[in-house]
Amino acid sequence: MLTALRDLWHKHRFLCIAFIAALVVTAFFALRLVVFSLYWADPAHQDQPLEEWMTPRYVALSYDLPVGVVREVLEIEAVDAEPRTLEDIVATSELTVAEIQQRINEAVRSHEGRGQ
Repeated sequence: MLTALRDLWHKHRFLCIAFIAALVVTAFFALRLVVFSLYWADPAHQDQPLEEWMTPRYVALSYDLPVGVVREVLEIEAVDAEPRTLEDIVATSELTVAEIQQRINEAVRSHEGRGQ
């Protein structure tokens, strides 16, 4: 077995390195999938009261809403390059966190109504 691996390494070094790199990348994304799945499966992370540190994507994942719906509620464009926190959004708009929470709750009710 070791002889076969040694022969592969000597004859096909580039392919061996590419295969190992592919295994590392696959393991990284598999681990990332497991970690995110476990995090969002925890009921403590679902429907959390809004806080200023949260991003629109986090809010969408917490409330099980499409990101586009959250963007509409927050009145922000989809082309924003950097993730902004709710604190940033409140500072640049006339919304408060309480108003955003109310809008998110309404969006959840209307989104659930469409799914039935």
